[in-house]
Amino acid sequence: MTNITYHLIINATAYSRNPDKNVNDLLSAFDRHGCKYKTYFTEYPYHERQLVIDIMEKESLRPWSNNEQNFPLLVIVGGDGTLHEAVNSLNNSDIPIGFIPSDNKSDFANAIDLSWKPNQIVEQLISVQHPTNLTTIHYDEKVSQSKGVCLNNFGIGFDADIDNYDNKIRQTSNRKFGITRFMRRIILIFKDFIAKSGFPTTIRIKGKMEDFPRTFLCTVTNVPGLSGGKVNIAPNANAKEDELDLIVIERQPWAQFLTIGFLLRHSKHFNSKFVHHYKEDDIRIISTVPQRAQFDGQVWHKQPYDMILTTGKQSFWIPETNKD
Repeated sequence: MTNITYHLIINATAYSRNPDKNVNDLLSAFDRHGCKYKTYFTEYPYHERQLVIDIMEKESLRPWSNNEQNFPLLVIVGGDGTLHEAVNSLNNSDIPIGFIPSDNKSDFANAIDLSWKPNQIVEQLISVQHPTNLTTIHYDEKVSQSKGVCLNNFGIGFDADIDNYDNKIRQTSNRKFGITRFMRRIILIFKDFIAKSGFPTTIRIKGKMEDFPRTFLCTVTNVPGLSGGKVNIAPNANAKEDELDLIVIERQPWAQFLTIGFLLRHSKHFNSKFVHHYKEDDIRIISTVPQRAQFDGQVWHKQPYDMILTTGKQSFWIPETNKD
């Protein structure tokens, strides 16, 4: 039996409520199960990047082997953004990484049935016998000359604007006033919906170029949901498959959008002629008018994009899931 030391990078600010209590409950669950662990707390934005590098050097993080006797396992405690930064800092797809979501809003956790409740997620974590390879999204952005890995989705347009508002509200609002935060979010989203007229995009799929002059939302994903799984933008997406789902929604008048919204709620939006769906392992997206973009909820400033997205693999320490 392999003895595992869990190296926990904890982003306590990712907890929407009672971060101290939630962290204490999590560590108590590790203690009850007799687990050996070390904790590393993030102290400022993107601190997880340096923590991953430090742990790799000091603890000799390495790919899994069936002959392991004492294995150091990196585990991220936080949201999808924290996990996104850690995977990109790890820069080695063969080193397994565990994940403990800070709440039930993680698209990654929802897609693979990970619990966010302390005792349940620890039980899931210690039950794993070997790592699992999941498909990731590798991006190569030509305008800013940026490269990296996405775990869940990349989006240009309305979904990136929503993530931008959510991040601002999370940073400036008192955590106790949930209703106030909710109303601010609704108002900001509504104002953006009214103001957004659509932007031109060109996509390349299977060697063919298609133009969409009034794009409202353009997203590439390998999980079904957006916004914490509340919106099943790609109902059949699966991180175990070697293809990505591309969805383009065109800007339409109110009446059409209400119809699309109704269809989206019932996962039938692909029946609309204004919603375009593709599956491919190599996608190019060109957007000449500056827009915000989001990677796993991490928001980029407005800029033009010439983005190539392909599939890759990353080793994760996760339990078997029924979502195949």
